[in-house]
Amino acid sequence: QTPFYNTTDPQCAKIHKSNKTTAGYTVQMSVDGKHGLIVHAESTNAPNDAGQLNDQIKKAKDVLGKSPDTVVSDTGYYSLPDLSKVDAAIAVVIPTQKQVLKERQKDKPTPFDKEQFIYDETSDQYICPEGRRFNRAGFDKDKQQYYYRTKKKNCLSCRHFGVCTKSPKGRTIKRSIHEKLKEQLEQIYDSPQGQEIYAL
Repeated sequence: QTPFYNTTDPQCAKIHKSNKTTAGYTVQMSVDGKHGLIVHAESTNAPNDAGQLNDQIKKAKDVLGKSPDTVVSDTGYYSLPDLSKVDAAIAVVIPTQKQVLKERQKDKPTPFDKEQFIYDETSDQYICPEGRRFNRAGFDKDKQQYYYRTKKKNCLSCRHFGVCTKSPKGRTIKRSIHEKLKEQLEQIYDSPQGQEIYAL
């Protein structure tokens, strides 16, 4: 990979867009939903919008003198660590990338999507559609998520092996440390009110 240097504008960021890499900035803008007025705008040297939403909410609050009741954004701003910092009193309407893809492709959930696995909070286990239990098997510090697996022989002997998973290690389920927030955001976006707001 070619190193990226900009000797004339060292504060700029490396921006990936439309299969191209350029030097530039990302523009952040908060707009009042009632009047359509720009409340706050700035350019940043963040390479993308992910992780920017909470900071923009705070800056809009500084201008308005109060927190917004509802915030709506596209999936480019989706970052669970950042969204976990947003004041819990603010309703955030934002789709996950998976929700956007499902709408575009009009896909229906498959029988072995993660959503078809039941999470048992009491035992901290996932239960697969065949009734087998998945125990916590590890933690990815960088991605801030846990991994759950069942015994390898359970998957390899399952009648759905090859469809649910083709891995010789068996199926792995990932659970973010912010999983409850993720589920809450999905429900808000999918709700009739959330869809009405997002349509704006």
